[in-house]
Amino acid sequence: MAGFTITDYDEVIPGLDPGDLPVDAKLMREIPGSDRPDYVLAFLQKPLKYRTSDTAVLGRAQAEFLGEDGDGAFVRIYAVVVASRIAGMQLHEGMRAFPVNIALVIDNTLSQDEEVDFSKLKAAGIVLVDDWQDEAAPEPSHRDTTSEESSEKVERATRATVLPLVVLLGGWLVAVLLGRASNYALSATIAFFTPPATVLSSIVPLLRALAARKHATSRAEKWKVRTTLAVSLAILVGGGAFCVFVMGVLIAWQNDLVNGR
Repeated sequence: MAGFTITDYDEVIPGLDPGDLPVDAKLMREIPGSDRPDYVLAFLQKPLKYRTSDTAVLGRAQAEFLGEDGDGAFVRIYAVVVASRIAGMQLHEGMRAFPVNIALVIDNTLSQDEEVDFSKLKAAGIVLVDDWQDEAAPEPSHRDTTSEESSEKVERATRATVLPLVVLLGGWLVAVLLGRASNYALSATIAFFTPPATVLSSIVPLLRALAARKHATSRAEKWKVRTTLAVSLAILVGGGAFCVFVMGVLIAWQNDLVNGR
């Protein structure tokens, strides 16, 4: 059991405001006392204000834990010592409205002591506590899927890199097969349009990689996105340059024909 929640006062405790509850407490360790061995020291997740005008109590607290407002002086309580009401009964998992005796730690050097020094405490009264683990366990339906969605976007961008390669190899394979079947006109047409089709298809992984950049969090995902961008840009620029070169050759060849060379 990691801790408990103080849910209510079993009886009114002077100096403590019931409106400050509930408050969670983290178990630190068992600490023996002169009368019983099973006291438990716990640190509060948020401090309680214990209001008192008793100078003896105020004098035992460290200065940084003292405060004062319109309602008077108070001590900020960051730790408590609890023990079950019945000797032999222990704080346990799954407990609900379990009554315990509670004492406020006024002198916080108690956390360094081997056993309870009652002069550093202010006996408060009886409170009801719940095991906090039952409520701390996350519900499966509330599972955060943000990281999974981000990883999926990176993977989609990476997989899209093969699209221009499929277009290039597939186009030329079809052109070769048509050529072997003596369909030279169609073979030449497909071979001619395969490079520009490859260039256009490289835009898909490029856009997906750009969209996935903000979702890449791990080093591996960032490397995948950068690689996808580099490959897509290389195909786009290299394929574009090749298409321009082919068009230039064709234009020059056409001019030669027109000029009768």
